[in-house]
Amino acid sequence: MDAEFHYHVNAIVSRLAGFSAQESCIIASSSQFVDDNCKSIAVQLEDRIYRNIITQTLNLNLPDKELDDIYTTFHFQPQGGYENFWVTKPNTPIARSIFARALATNNLYMIGIASHVFADTYAHQDFIGHNHPYNTPISNIPSYGHIYYLELPDLVAVKWIDIRTNKTINNNLRFLDAACDLLEFYTRLLKNSEKEIKEKKSKLISILKPIFGRAKIYIPDFKLSMKERIKQYKKAYQELGGDAMPEYGPQKWQRRAIYYSGIEKSWRATHNFENSHWHNFQEQAKRYKSLAMSVINENIAKYKRIT
Repeated sequence: MDAEFHYHVNAIVSRLAGFSAQESCIIASSSQFVDDNCKSIAVQLEDRIYRNIITQTLNLNLPDKELDDIYTTFHFQPQGGYENFWVTKPNTPIARSIFARALATNNLYMIGIASHVFADTYAHQDFIGHNHPYNTPISNIPSYGHIYYLELPDLVAVKWIDIRTNKTINNNLRFLDAACDLLEFYTRLLKNSEKEIKEKKSKLISILKPIFGRAKIYIPDFKLSMKERIKQYKKAYQELGGDAMPEYGPQKWQRRAIYYSGIEKSWRATHNFENSHWHNFQEQAKRYKSLAMSVINENIAKYKRIT
């Protein structure tokens, strides 16, 4: 999924669930920043060097272990089980367990990061976060994730053909399911009643379905359609609570936390570094990786004991 879902749709879902405008902005921004946080940075503090964590990369020259950790942890969560363990499937016991544990922290950055990964189990289903022939229809040619299919699995209002199975995939159906399941997790965290959850799900579908429109095979003017949909997301968001949806900017958080000193040839921290959104996101991304890998490794150990 791209920013259209991870930021704009997630902002609507979190706001409808009952988070405040400020809270939903942090959740949605954290969700999208998972895709934009691709640069390894060493920040010179007064007494130490602070290093961030990469949560996305297009640099396939990184060591295999590092690539596997990034993609498996943040983008292609394995389904677990006893067959095709590493294949991503939506809303699996592993995905629910990791998401529930992340939500239980009540940390908005953690919730946003976990929401990104949980939503991606819908868009990235039937792909593996490793360099594996399973990901491509070309026999015995390894490929990471859905690289062979470029951005097709990530786009709202797009239909595409999975050549491996000859099935036509309607992203709108997958994305609506993802949004509704995100909403259910959020509303239960916020202790909505069963009646409220049902009503909010119905409302969410009534908001998103008309905006998504009819899914079509990818066409060159897709980006123009996306701009129109984003206007509608913003309108829907404002109607939920009166607050305008803030503009997302991938560099906003970084610029307020760190800056590059040409004199010292190093990254330096601003005075508010440790309370900044960028620092908080990095700390929770490290925490999320540890949590996710712990659950995945528990399932690997369980699988090995049984087999």
